[in-house]
Amino acid sequence: LRRAAVVHAIRDLQIEYSIMTRSVEDKILPVLRELGIGMTAYGVLSRGLISEGALGGQSMGGFRSHSPRFQGDNLSQNLTLVQALKAIADEKGCTVAQLAIAWVAQRGDDIVPLVGARRRERLAEALVALDITLSPQELGRIDGAVPVGAVAGMRYAPEQMAMLDSERAMTTFLNMIASEPDAHPTAWAVPETCATPCSRASTSGPRTKRCASKTRASASGSLMSTNEKS
Repeated sequence: LRRAAVVHAIRDLQIEYSIMTRSVEDKILPVLRELGIGMTAYGVLSRGLISEGALGGQSMGGFRSHSPRFQGDNLSQNLTLVQALKAIADEKGCTVAQLAIAWVAQRGDDIVPLVGARRRERLAEALVALDITLSPQELGRIDGAVPVGAVAGMRYAPEQMAMLDSERAMTTFLNMIASEPDAHPTAWAVPETCATPCSRASTSGPRTKRCASKTRASASGSLMSTNEKS
């Protein structure tokens, strides 16, 4: 991040962050704040693990059927953690998902939780979280319910984990930018699902990848946005 920021201003980093995924707090978040870079947090519900549906035995298909956190004993242990969060949410008068969203939103004004919703009722549920304020005591109880390192299983399969720059040195992408700054005009916007900058991007204006993912670009061409896989 520091090396990239020397070459071009970075305004935002999109990375996974939740009650159950807090490794960003060790090194990445302090550097973001040192450099004045905001953070868009995705995965705030841990792929649906922090939800009433998960506690109710909802089917965990799709990506989750391959995620270590949703397998066997790992899932059982993680649901025990979610149940502990639900007890706090019940006392607060909110859902466990709302509690998780409010927790991320309250980690700092420079952090924006990104929440997906396929149905209107899920969107309505998420928006209520904006009005939830957690006291220091409640934040302490959440830390006690889900201590750092208590979650069982990695975020992704080992092969996918090896691709994440948040889990290894950011060498390939940063070396490319640092060695060829003139080859990358004004702006990059790389969605969370991409492992490399887009070869299909437009050659004029902000370079925004055309794919079915979340992207962001600057209309003025002055923004560089990156994510943990780039």
